[in-house]
Amino acid sequence: MKVQVSFKQNLKVFLLAFILGAVILFLCCINLFVFTKPWNYVQWIIIVAFFSLSLIIFIVSLKTNYYIINESDFEVHRFSKVIIYDYRNIIFIDEIEGQKGKTIPFMTNKDKNLQYLSFDKDGLLYKKMLSKCKNRLSREAFHAKYPGVKL
Repeated sequence: MKVQVSFKQNLKVFLLAFILGAVILFLCCINLFVFTKPWNYVQWIIIVAFFSLSLIIFIVSLKTNYYIINESDFEVHRFSKVIIYDYRNIIFIDEIEGQKGKTIPFMTNKDKNLQYLSFDKDGLLYKKMLSKCKNRLSREAFHAKYPGVKL
């Protein structure tokens, strides 16, 4: 089953990247924007190009970021990259963060770093992970086995 990543989560990440990109663009072209009086078409072309490119990137990210939920695993699609996670390999799911409905922090037995996934609109992936991941540890057992990993 194909599940789209939450629009709100994508919008938050996009707005953060947009503001950061706008600040960097302004700082790189500060002489062009501040010390040129009156503005000519060059400044407006830069602004329109930045907004247009940002909008295109946002639309493409909405279309290419999704999850495919299967019975034995799930696939994370981000642009052209595909990562497959088997439910049997997931050893920890942070239920405290997961219940907030923003991200799903989890860890597999193959990679000793926490992975973060954005929620889908209805939380189907989170519910499926809780029901299918039989090898997961409790929070206390996880801290005992991996004391160096911060949650």
